[in-house]
Amino acid sequence: MHGLLHSFNSLTGLLHKGESKAALEEAKQITTQFVKNSTSSIQIFIFGILLLFRKWISYNQRILRTKNVWDLRILFPFFGNSICIF
Repeated sequence: MHGLLHSFNSLTGLLHKGESKAALEEAKQITTQFVKNSTSSIQIFIFGILLLFRKWISYNQRILRTKNVWDLRILFPFFGNSICIF
């Protein structure tokens, strides 16, 4: 559990620095580490949240590649395509 907490700290540090590619790799490592150690239903639930977080990071990477588009989907990832400003 201590290793998982350390991984979360490094992931949030990478996100604060704006390094989304490195954060995505860190999220992949966390999920693989978590699958190896998951035994209870609470851990499986947290694993599902980690997968969603991983998808959200990769989705934001695709949005941030287009520099001329201001997109509020980064701030509100659960609304999908409903909020978008061009």
